Amino acid sequence: MNYEQFKKTKSYAIFSDYMQLMTGMFFLDPENKGMTFSELEKKFDGDLTRDQISMGTDMGHDRGEIQEENQFRGDWSVHTYILSPCMRRSLELAVELMSK
Repeated sequence: MNYEQFKKTKSYAIFSDYMQLMTGMFFLDPENKGMTFSELEKKFDGDLTRDQISMGTDMGHDRGEIQEENQFRGDWSVHTYILSPCMRRSLELAVELMSK
């Protein structure tokens, strides 16, 4: 499987999102206070769905949780998961440069 084929797989999407978590932990909630879904949407102009956020909590982050009112608490990676929409292209460019 070449890189172009890999980019079309679910594994790539998960890998890409996970790498973005690791690189952006302080941008959204540096004091780890938790944020509501509405606050998160405002930061990214709605470029995020509740499904994407839920998926972020299912990726093995042991301290993260979403409470009933869609408040984020615990593991920083639960909130930084939403960097995905704005950082995915950066990762793609980095991989493209490395593969040349």
